Amino acid sequence: MQSSTLLQSNSQRIKAIAHQLVGQIAVPYRLGVIGSTSFWNDSSEVICVATGRFLAEFIMARSLEWQNKSNNHGHK
Repeated sequence: MQSSTLLQSNSQRIKAIAHQLVGQIAVPYRLGVIGSTSFWNDSSEVICVATGRFLAEFIMARSLEWQNKSNNHGHK
């Protein structure tokens, strides 16, 4: 098996596993932040990762607040 064929095979396997795992995640919200190191610069990736992490944590915290409010609505 040639090296490029092996890499392609591994890439396809990884994509299949990722697709399966994403399908099993029971999170109602998903977030993607897209940046371009060729358009901006090499720090774009770090900025996008940090922005995505911040927004995901913010959304998850808000989601939990909203769930708690709706679960406790009418209960004292």
